[in-house]
Amino acid sequence: MVIAFAFLQLSARPQSAQEQKQYEEIKTLIQKQHNEAQWQLWNLTAAIANGKPAPLPAIAEAATPAETTYAGISIIAAFNHQNDTHMRGAKRKVEYKSIQSWHESVKKYPEIHGIVFNTMYDESDIKLYTTDHIEFINVDFNSAAYLRGANQSLNNQRFYVIEDYLDKRVEAEAAKASGQDEELEYILLTDAQDVTFHRNPFKFMAEMDKLTQGTHHLFVGSEFEPWKDGLRWQNNNWKRCFRKPFLYREVLNAGIIGGHRSIVIPLVKEMNRRMMVANHTVCDQAVMQQIAMEWYEERIITGYPWNSRFKKEQRAEDDTLAYIRHK
Repeated sequence: MVIAFAFLQLSARPQSAQEQKQYEEIKTLIQKQHNEAQWQLWNLTAAIANGKPAPLPAIAEAATPAETTYAGISIIAAFNHQNDTHMRGAKRKVEYKSIQSWHESVKKYPEIHGIVFNTMYDESDIKLYTTDHIEFINVDFNSAAYLRGANQSLNNQRFYVIEDYLDKRVEAEAAKASGQDEELEYILLTDAQDVTFHRNPFKFMAEMDKLTQGTHHLFVGSEFEPWKDGLRWQNNNWKRCFRKPFLYREVLNAGIIGGHRSIVIPLVKEMNRRMMVANHTVCDQAVMQQIAMEWYEERIITGYPWNSRFKKEQRAEDDTLAYIRHK
């Protein structure tokens, strides 16, 4: 029945070269299956004729497709805010709550490699919060990466440390000495305290890129607020950093930045270059917005279902269907 049905499906001749190639491949496969079946039938018939019935050939069960896993590296920074002279308002306390939502999210997905760049927690805390796929990397205050942004806000500083880490990973992979099980492919940079993964965000990024034949996108957070008053903060921040007005109506949020390494690494490098020459010490969000619109405008993925509506949509933990809940 299978062979007859298969040949019936091939009764219509292909119209293009690609269809012709597929036609020939399927025809060859079916012919091979047909020959194997004929050979088994001949052996069985001969055995019966000789009075030695052979056992019927085993029918192979269809293989169950392996479930696709969506791995990646999720990076946050847990920096000690107590010594941040650039931060206004209440400063974050040294407590588990500062990383809890992210930490509990990553624990649900063993395929995600979680990395915490740390200046906040002591060794006892690190031992308590480390898992088989979540690690803490203590930031060296004497390192070139840290000193590069030492006079800037912690918001800015994290990106210098992240760039240094990613560069070293790429170099190690090129030398085949990374010491890591996973290859650096998809990267997700998020805030630590107010980000929750409701579903695996690496699945969304990988599948979206596949839908566009491998075109890589920039996946970022966003803020939906009325133009009349919602952009006042962004416009003021833009003027402080660049000495000119904010020109874009859509507000992208640097609390969620993700994508393939070919997108994220160049973005982080350019962010750091521009922050070094900016006129203000808190420019991570402004420079990210600027670069995203200049470099990736047609490849930006933001909003539902990637991220929830910033501070507005959700009141409880389970009242958004977005992959990432922010605030």
